[in-house]
Amino acid sequence: MLRRTSKLALSALIALSAVTASCSRDQGPPRDARAEAAASAAQRLQGRWLLQSFQPAQQLDFALQALLSAQIGQLIVEVNGLNMFIRGPGVTVQRTYRIDEAYGEHLQIMVFDRYGVGFRAFGDFQGNTLAFTGTEAPWAGRGILARIP
Repeated sequence: MLRRTSKLALSALIALSAVTASCSRDQGPPRDARAEAAASAAQRLQGRWLLQSFQPAQQLDFALQALLSAQIGQLIVEVNGLNMFIRGPGVTVQRTYRIDEAYGEHLQIMVFDRYGVGFRAFGDFQGNTLAFTGTEAPWAGRGILARIP
């Protein structure tokens, strides 16, 4: 009887040791799925994009509509790191950005002007295009950017 109890105690001790050893093993820092998704979206955003279309949410005044019309098929957005270089007929600007949220093919981005004022947009990767929705006047509306080599 003592022998059985000793074997049982020894078996329990071995099992307990195995469980605690597996639980205490260093597995590194916990994953931050949100940060990983944002980093992945930022990586996908890198490169050069051509403005294919933009449909404003509200009618633009004559001058802004003329500026927009000149940009379709001409304006290039180059994303390099956390910077955007935007070049088109009569337009050359640099912006910084931050991805606030990303999941699957979707992202939410905040683009900052040189004064630090943020402009929110949402986008969905669709193959080699990025369908986006701007939320800030006068550029509230929907557009398509196409990746270019």
